[in-house]
Amino acid sequence: MPAAILPVSVSELREPQEAKASRAAEAQFKQALEGAKSAPAAGNLVPVVRTQLSAGQAQEALRAAWENVTGEAPSDKTLALVTAQWAHETGSGASMYNYNFAGIKGTGPSGLTVAQHTKEGWGDTERRIVDNFRAYRTAEEGATDYVQLLAKRFPDAVQGAKDGDPAAFVRGLKSRGYFTGNEGAYLNSVASIAGRYLGQELDVSGAAPPRLEYRPQPSGGAAPLDLQGLYAQMVPSSDSYVDALSITDQVNRAALRAFAGGREDA
Repeated sequence: MPAAILPVSVSELREPQEAKASRAAEAQFKQALEGAKSAPAAGNLVPVVRTQLSAGQAQEALRAAWENVTGEAPSDKTLALVTAQWAHETGSGASMYNYNFAGIKGTGPSGLTVAQHTKEGWGDTERRIVDNFRAYRTAEEGATDYVQLLAKRFPDAVQGAKDGDPAAFVRGLKSRGYFTGNEGAYLNSVASIAGRYLGQELDVSGAAPPRLEYRPQPSGGAAPLDLQGLYAQMVPSSDSYVDALSITDQVNRAALRAFAGGREDA
């Protein structure tokens, strides 16, 4: 005789899914935190700092960087294209951090890096990850490293920029793996912005971009990681559940250990 089927409440059915999602979110956070701890071995992990520039300020920095790196002044079309990529990658400067001009990953030439949340892929393959991005002390340093990267690794994109050809510029970036998103969408964005910038005199008024000074630890490493800032960037997807109190407690405990020299009883 079959066993009786007991009624199950909706909350009992939902609980395992929420618990599973919570554990997955905590695992993601722990992985990001461990990656942040290990990053100083390859470079100095520094706090995330918003370094908002106007389009005019960004364009002037890129103009000087292009001339310094290539030995020739950029044409108006070239300058419009590289400034348009800056605008696409940084939300017209509103989401520019640590003077990184175009979302360049890894460690900057002076050994600085930041951990940030980002998206990879597009459509069904899109996913959120925490990755390291290059960090700089000045806008000039960031612009110069960006143009140097183009010159060394993306020669087809550089030629496209010199020719004032948005399609060739974006195709050159995509073919060598600069971005993983949809090429058509990226091209539409860059071409549209470049069209607005071309022939337009951008405003460069306002205070000069300040130099960032990253406070060293007594051990000589980078400043202590802003763990709360890192957690704030780890926005979960709409279909996940996060045990906020549990994760915040982990953040606070990790911060205390960091400031207490890594003691487990801190």
